[in-house]
Amino acid sequence: MTPRCSVILPTYNRLGVLPRAVASVLAQDMPDFELLIVDDCSTDRTSDWLKTQTDPRIRAIAATRNGGPSAARNLGLDAARAPIASFLDSDDVYRPNRLSRALAVFRPALALETGPGRVLSGLAKRILPAVTALPAGDVEGVRRAAEALAA
Repeated sequence: MTPRCSVILPTYNRLGVLPRAVASVLAQDMPDFELLIVDDCSTDRTSDWLKTQTDPRIRAIAATRNGGPSAARNLGLDAARAPIASFLDSDDVYRPNRLSRALAVFRPALALETGPGRVLSGLAKRILPAVTALPAGDVEGVRRAAEALAA
């Protein structure tokens, strides 16, 4: 079953704070999510700790080279299975209702193109041609196209 939300948590040498961040995601008041922990080539035994995690909602992703937090987030987006993505830094925590409150106001008719051929939305197949036909950076045009298709 496809999760409703993918939580992407990039980390690099943050083993001292990572368990707290992970625990805050696992304590959410809605269980329908996946947690993608992207290890950006840590040298502090993060990968050993990740191997001990048994919650089926957790997927560990090991970067092949250290690319920084943006590259790690992109790896997470590439692996995400849910139509909605949420980001959490490894030194931060979510309140127990973070995901449920965010998802309650999400408008699935709008889309976000995150790369060639990849759109995060329920209207992915319908909106992709409209979005890719617009000039790069035309955020207002993307919004108009999404709203027109959702109507």
